[in-house]
Amino acid sequence: MNATQIARYLARELSEDEAQTLLRWVEESPDNKRLFIQIKNAWSMASMDKVDATDVEYTRQRWQLVKRQLDQQTIRPLETTPWRWLRVAAAVLLVTGLAFLAYFNQNRLQPEISYQIVETPAGKRSRIVLPDQSVVWLNARSKLRYPTRFDSRKREVKLEGEAFFEVQSSPDKPFFVQTDRTTVRVTGTAFNVYAYPSESEQRVILVRGQVAVSHAGSRHFSILKPGFSATVRKTSDPIVIQAVDATEHTGWTTGKLEFKHLAFEDIARRLERTFNIHIIFSNPKYRQETFSGSFDENEPLEEILQVIQASSDFEYSIRKDTLLIR
Repeated sequence: MNATQIARYLARELSEDEAQTLLRWVEESPDNKRLFIQIKNAWSMASMDKVDATDVEYTRQRWQLVKRQLDQQTIRPLETTPWRWLRVAAAVLLVTGLAFLAYFNQNRLQPEISYQIVETPAGKRSRIVLPDQSVVWLNARSKLRYPTRFDSRKREVKLEGEAFFEVQSSPDKPFFVQTDRTTVRVTGTAFNVYAYPSESEQRVILVRGQVAVSHAGSRHFSILKPGFSATVRKTSDPIVIQAVDATEHTGWTTGKLEFKHLAFEDIARRLERTFNIHIIFSNPKYRQETFSGSFDENEPLEEILQVIQASSDFEYSIRKDTLLIR
């Protein structure tokens, strides 16, 4: 146990278990308790002095205040305390000083980080330039949350829905995309993430570069190569890696609706987001019928349905914002 841990405790940065461990250590010996009380008193008294927390000299000023309080606490005992306690007091002062200096250097107040949230409605897509100049295309009914500036260690964004990323290369500052079930780690690359929370599968499709994919919160990553996808289902299920046609999954960035041997219910979800319509299957047998096609998003919905209908026997009707497949 050291003075840095005590400083973190006083700053309320220890977990409950860490705090309990520290308090048990304090009770183990009079010396431990004396050190704890000495640092606590110095902390309390120094915090009452006025220090400009926005000044670059903040760390030095705060330590000088703590040192001054420790000096004041040790002046009186010097007259009567045995010489061995002089050495203890000097050691406490030195160790505490170094600990506080390191602690406040690491935790010097930074400008507060604010976040930007972009939400794209049905039938629309957005182009976003991140603080590091990476570019994100956000698909319909999707949401992206990102900081107005990235910290010095990593770049991280949170996604609900679908987005295509072109990430600026920075090997020393990895880029993370977080969804409710998936973590994608990259350094510089282009890839698509499909992660609508209401759907059972989330997919990452790599166009170029390299990415690592894992279940959210896991440290076990699967590496993707260009032209491959990673499908994430439940946390207990393994991540499925397979070869894909990337253009089929990224055509939406240029206004294309492309699908190859895709189930009608999956096509329906894409049509819902593109045309802002609710699709109901009154006859469930059509849900798993597969279709292939390539359409422009500006084509009328009924023309797309008529092309799909040419290879099936389903009927449909449209009433206001609802499409019924029967």
